Amino acid sequence: MLHQYTGDRKKIVPSPRKSSDEENTPSSTKITLKSSDGETFKVEEAVALKSRTIKRMIEETSSSNRELITLPIVSGNILAKVLQYCENHGGDDKSIAEELRAWDADFAKLDKDTLFQLILAANYLGIERLVDLASEGAWSKVRAESAGDILYGNKYSSDEDQEIRMEYQWVSGCSASN
Repeated sequence: MLHQYTGDRKKIVPSPRKSSDEENTPSSTKITLKSSDGETFKVEEAVALKSRTIKRMIEETSSSNRELITLPIVSGNILAKVLQYCENHGGDDKSIAEELRAWDADFAKLDKDTLFQLILAANYLGIERLVDLASEGAWSKVRAESAGDILYGNKYSSDEDQEIRMEYQWVSGCSASN
């Protein structure tokens, strides 16, 4: 299925069919990205070039091979999120910095698993700011969990839990009565 990023900043939609006249009109260069699960996304070259990895792939290939770039370790749903981020971070305009911070905060409210997948994809694609944003989002999710839930999965009885808390009180800096 071919998708085209519409610039809506909210979603990826199926690409509309173009007539042969529309295909021949000059416009900005489009690149098609193919995810690991076979989904393809047609995006503006400027959006794709936010990725150092894609930029390197484009520079190293001939112009005839630029039409389709396969990203073997990025799934379609994660690639859609990456493209959404890249579109919103198209320029470094200081006048929209506050709006961008609000958008980033909303974007980072994804579930923990999606954030971890996004970290891996952004790292592979060489988009450092997205790695940072997704890492901060994932950290805020993990930080919200209690130390006991993370370490032990809450599988102990209250007596066992109390004993473990007393033994490892130095880890969390809390008293055994917590």
